[in-house]
Amino acid sequence: GYSPSASRVPRSLIAATATSSRLRAAGRWVFQLAPDDQEEGAFMARFILDRLMAQRITIFYLVADEYGIGLRAGLVEALRTRGVAPVDEVGIFARSPFDQRVRESLRRAVPDVVVVAARSPEAIAIARSVRDHVPHAMVLVGDAVVVDENFVKAVGTAAPSVHGVTWWYPDLADTVSRSFVQRFERNTGTRPTARDAMIYDAIMVAAQAVHEVGPGPAAVRGYLGELGSRLPPYRGVTGPISFARNRPVNLVIVHVSHGTVVAE
Repeated sequence: GYSPSASRVPRSLIAATATSSRLRAAGRWVFQLAPDDQEEGAFMARFILDRLMAQRITIFYLVADEYGIGLRAGLVEALRTRGVAPVDEVGIFARSPFDQRVRESLRRAVPDVVVVAARSPEAIAIARSVRDHVPHAMVLVGDAVVVDENFVKAVGTAAPSVHGVTWWYPDLADTVSRSFVQRFERNTGTRPTARDAMIYDAIMVAAQAVHEVGPGPAAVRGYLGELGSRLPPYRGVTGPISFARNRPVNLVIVHVSHGTVVAE
């Protein structure tokens, strides 16, 4: 939106959960809180190569969805910089015959890690199929998949093979997260999700900007733009909040251990 004042100074827009790297071109007044596709792709590549110690990677991605396209591109680019190329890339739709697509992919190459750049229904179906046909393979899902108790039940025996990327997890041990979880549960009676934490951080960093420099659109935009460069990052629930180009990437890996979702 724009200020109604005669100066027509753009207001600041904090995009709490949008991940498209195209937002970088939207203008200096748009501030992207969530890591974008390129940042998440690089994070996933490091986890696969350095923690899982795997290099045979198959990617399933939604071809009619900007999230799937963007995350696949970010991961492929990050792998390329490490000298690794996926052994297979499979475009899918929300209603694809997933078991058939998995079996077709396995005839081309057998992976050690399957990455799903899609949402929960697709991830559940693909993880179950991978478990049936390649029991040793790990499955890594992006932030659009909520790896929680419902996911664990839906994915069944495939659950132990699944790792997920998320912006935040409520069992993190730092005091800021613990305080937020306690307040959220006390006020709502429910457990906060990563989306809840991101929205809270977006609101609080905007409030902090107004507190520090006043409500003027130009002043707020200037304050937000300097977080992580001339100003120290804001300490949010999800981690240090910075809008600098080389900012810290606030992402967490979760996995299923003995039927329970835990953060690494």
